[in-house]
Amino acid sequence: MEGMSYTRQIIELLKDDKLTSDEIADKLEISKQDARTYLLRLKNEDKVMVIGKRGRFYVYTLKALEDSLREPKKEHVLLESVADLSEKFYEVYKDTIKMKDEYIESLEESFNSKLVYIESLQISNEIKKESIVKLEEENNRLKAEIKVLKKKIQELTDLLSGK
Repeated sequence: MEGMSYTRQIIELLKDDKLTSDEIADKLEISKQDARTYLLRLKNEDKVMVIGKRGRFYVYTLKALEDSLREPKKEHVLLESVADLSEKFYEVYKDTIKMKDEYIESLEESFNSKLVYIESLQISNEIKKESIVKLEEENNRLKAEIKVLKKKIQELTDLLSGK
Protein backbone atom coordinates (compact mmCIF):
# COMPACT_ATOMS: atom_id res chain seq x y z
CA MET A 1 0.00 0.00 0.00
CA GLU A 2 3.06 2.19 0.03
CA GLY A 3 2.84 5.16 -2.33
CA MET A 4 -0.94 5.42 -2.01
CA SER A 5 -2.64 8.28 -0.24
CA TYR A 6 -3.92 7.57 3.26
CA THR A 7 -7.47 7.99 1.98
CA ARG A 8 -6.86 5.31 -0.66
CA GLN A 9 -5.13 3.05 1.91
CA ILE A 10 -8.16 3.34 4.21
CA ILE A 11 -10.44 2.33 1.35
CA GLU A 12 -8.18 -0.67 0.66
CA LEU A 13 -8.30 -1.71 4.36
CA LEU A 14 -12.10 -1.37 4.47
CA LYS A 15 -12.47 -3.61 1.38
CA ASP A 16 -11.33 -6.55 3.49
CA ASP A 17 -12.58 -5.66 6.96
CA LYS A 18 -14.81 -3.48 9.09
CA LEU A 19 -12.54 -1.31 11.27
CA THR A 20 -12.57 1.46 13.89
CA SER A 21 -10.58 4.66 13.47
CA ASP A 22 -8.07 3.46 16.11
CA GLU A 23 -7.55 0.16 14.28
CA ILE A 24 -6.97 2.04 11.01
CA ALA A 25 -4.54 4.43 12.73
CA ASP A 26 -2.56 1.46 14.09
CA LYS A 27 -2.45 -0.36 10.74
CA LEU A 28 -1.35 2.78 8.81
CA GLU A 29 0.92 4.03 11.61
CA ILE A 30 -0.73 7.46 11.65
CA SER A 31 -2.21 9.42 14.52
CA LYS A 32 -5.69 8.52 15.71
CA GLN A 33 -6.81 12.09 14.98
CA ASP A 34 -5.54 11.84 11.37
CA ALA A 35 -7.38 8.54 10.93
CA ARG A 36 -10.62 10.13 12.23
CA THR A 37 -10.10 13.12 9.92
CA TYR A 38 -9.63 10.89 6.84
CA LEU A 39 -12.65 8.78 7.78
CA LEU A 40 -14.80 11.87 8.27
CA ARG A 41 -13.74 13.09 4.83
CA LEU A 42 -14.59 9.73 3.28
CA LYS A 43 -17.91 9.69 5.12
CA ASN A 44 -18.73 13.21 3.84
CA GLU A 45 -17.85 12.02 0.33
CA ASP A 46 -20.32 9.13 0.79
CA LYS A 47 -17.59 6.49 0.43
CA VAL A 48 -17.72 4.98 3.92
CA MET A 49 -20.41 4.60 6.52
CA VAL A 50 -20.70 3.79 10.20
CA ILE A 51 -22.28 0.39 10.81
CA GLY A 52 -22.17 0.36 14.59
CA LYS A 53 -19.84 0.61 17.56
CA ARG A 54 -17.11 -1.57 18.93
CA GLY A 55 -16.65 -0.45 22.52
CA ARG A 56 -16.70 3.32 22.37
CA PHE A 57 -15.46 3.50 18.77
CA TYR A 58 -17.48 3.65 15.57
CA VAL A 59 -16.98 0.81 13.11
CA TYR A 60 -16.57 1.83 9.48
CA THR A 61 -17.15 -0.03 6.23
CA LEU A 62 -17.21 0.87 2.54
CA LYS A 63 -20.54 2.27 1.40
CA ALA A 64 -20.33 1.24 -2.24
CA LEU A 65 -17.27 -0.49 -3.57
CA GLU A 66 -17.81 0.60 -7.17
CA ASP A 67 -18.11 4.30 -6.26
CA SER A 68 -14.98 4.17 -4.13
CA LEU A 69 -12.96 2.70 -6.95
CA ARG A 70 -14.17 5.21 -9.50
CA GLU A 71 -13.67 8.38 -7.44
CA PRO A 72 -9.88 8.33 -7.27
CA LYS A 73 -9.81 8.64 -11.07
CA LYS A 74 -11.73 11.91 -10.84
CA GLU A 75 -9.44 13.00 -8.02
CA HIS A 76 -6.40 12.07 -10.11
CA VAL A 77 -7.60 14.19 -13.05
CA LEU A 78 -8.39 17.04 -10.69
CA LEU A 79 -4.97 16.74 -9.04
CA GLU A 80 -3.29 16.78 -12.45
CA SER A 81 -5.26 19.91 -13.35
CA VAL A 82 -4.27 21.54 -10.08
CA ALA A 83 -0.64 20.56 -10.68
CA ASP A 84 -0.76 22.04 -14.20
CA LEU A 85 -2.32 25.24 -12.91
CA SER A 86 0.24 25.41 -10.12
CA GLU A 87 3.06 25.00 -12.62
CA LYS A 88 1.61 27.73 -14.87
CA PHE A 89 1.07 30.00 -11.88
CA TYR A 90 4.68 29.41 -10.81
CA GLU A 91 5.94 30.33 -14.31
CA VAL A 92 3.84 33.52 -14.30
CA TYR A 93 5.08 34.25 -10.78
CA LYS A 94 8.72 33.81 -11.85
CA ASP A 95 8.16 36.08 -14.87
CA THR A 96 6.47 38.68 -12.67
CA ILE A 97 9.35 38.60 -10.19
CA LYS A 98 11.85 38.95 -13.06
CA MET A 99 9.92 41.92 -14.49
CA LYS A 100 9.72 43.49 -11.01
CA ASP A 101 13.46 43.04 -10.55
CA GLU A 102 14.18 44.58 -13.96
CA TYR A 103 11.87 47.50 -13.19
CA ILE A 104 13.55 48.08 -9.82
CA GLU A 105 16.94 47.95 -11.53
CA SER A 106 15.86 50.55 -14.10
CA LEU A 107 14.49 52.76 -11.31
CA GLU A 108 17.79 52.46 -9.46
CA GLU A 109 19.73 53.42 -12.60
CA SER A 110 17.43 56.38 -13.17
CA PHE A 111 17.71 57.41 -9.53
CA ASN A 112 21.51 57.13 -9.61
CA SER A 113 21.80 59.24 -12.77
CA LYS A 114 19.52 61.89 -11.26
CA LEU A 115 21.56 61.77 -8.06
CA VAL A 116 24.77 62.36 -10.06
CA TYR A 117 23.09 65.28 -11.87
CA ILE A 118 21.94 66.81 -8.56
CA GLU A 119 25.42 66.38 -7.10
CA SER A 120 26.94 68.11 -10.14
CA LEU A 121 24.44 70.96 -9.72
CA GLN A 122 25.35 71.23 -6.04
CA ILE A 123 29.05 71.32 -6.90
CA SER A 124 28.34 73.92 -9.58
CA ASN A 125 26.35 76.00 -7.08
CA GLU A 126 29.16 75.72 -4.54
CA ILE A 127 31.66 76.88 -7.17
CA LYS A 128 29.37 79.78 -8.06
CA LYS A 129 29.02 80.73 -4.38
CA GLU A 130 32.78 80.58 -3.94
CA SER A 131 33.21 82.71 -7.07
CA ILE A 132 30.67 85.24 -5.79
CA VAL A 133 32.46 85.44 -2.43
CA LYS A 134 35.82 85.94 -4.19
CA LEU A 135 34.31 88.57 -6.50
CA GLU A 136 32.78 90.41 -3.54
CA GLU A 137 36.14 90.31 -1.75
CA GLU A 138 37.88 91.59 -4.89
CA ASN A 139 35.19 94.27 -5.28
CA ASN A 140 35.67 95.40 -1.66
CA ARG A 141 39.47 95.42 -2.11
CA LEU A 142 39.14 97.51 -5.30
CA LYS A 143 36.74 99.94 -3.56
CA ALA A 144 39.28 100.36 -0.77
CA GLU A 145 42.05 100.98 -3.31
CA ILE A 146 39.85 103.52 -5.13
CA LYS A 147 39.21 105.26 -1.85
CA VAL A 148 42.95 105.39 -1.15
CA LEU A 149 43.62 106.62 -4.70
CA LYS A 150 40.91 109.32 -4.42
CA LYS A 151 42.48 110.45 -1.17
CA LYS A 152 45.94 110.60 -2.80
CA ILE A 153 44.49 112.45 -5.81
CA GLN A 154 42.85 114.93 -3.47
CA GLU A 155 46.14 115.39 -1.62
CA LEU A 156 47.96 115.90 -4.89
CA THR A 157 45.29 118.31 -6.10
CA ASP A 158 45.53 120.22 -2.83
CA LEU A 159 49.30 120.23 -3.03
CA LEU A 160 49.30 121.48 -6.60
CA SER A 161 46.74 124.16 -5.92
CA GLY A 162 48.72 125.26 -2.93
CA LYS A 163 46.37 124.50 -0.14
